[in-house]
Amino acid sequence: MQKIFYVLILLVVLGTVCPVNSFSDDSYLQLRYDFSSDFKENAYILFENNSLEKWAINIRLINASEKLRIFLPTLYYKFGNGFQVGARANIDSFDGKHFGPVFRYKKPMGRFFVIFDASFLKSLKSDGDKFDNWLHVSTRVSKTPWKVGTELRYFGTIGASKYFQLRPIKVTYDINENFSAFVMPQRQWSNSGEISDSVMGGVEFKF
Repeated sequence: MQKIFYVLILLVVLGTVCPVNSFSDDSYLQLRYDFSSDFKENAYILFENNSLEKWAINIRLINASEKLRIFLPTLYYKFGNGFQVGARANIDSFDGKHFGPVFRYKKPMGRFFVIFDASFLKSLKSDGDKFDNWLHVSTRVSKTPWKVGTELRYFGTIGASKYFQLRPIKVTYDINENFSAFVMPQRQWSNSGEISDSVMGGVEFKF
């Protein structure tokens, strides 16, 4: 936890002093941390490159526990007006391997910015197929550096554990055009009846 705090401080400094470049909206590095021990997936590193004309590359690293690490690379092909299709792999430190198709819709809609991402990952072994559906909606508060939004996520293993996460309000503050910080409360329900609450926070660095 202390190491993560130092990383966040370093990124704040970098975000403050780094100049804006012409590709600031093309790629980003995002760190998310779930401030609760109830959730298995409690630390995320996300990198995305959108600078290619027809392709987007997304890489997620998840620290889910002391022993479980998850690596999720995704390749999207862009077409139409905001539509993307591609393939995603899910590889974890317990020797789990999944692979399958992914669909994403990513586009401004009036004053709102919308992302919907859905994937179905087939197990390459016999530990169950996975699915993951995620919705993000946000908007800027007038001409201020503040943005507000919400996130929904429904994911799990077919025939086993399933989870629904609600992040009812996400508050983001743009420190400058390259760097922002955000926080949002989160509630998680599972099909076993368990309910957990936490707060998720993080930073995003565009380059």
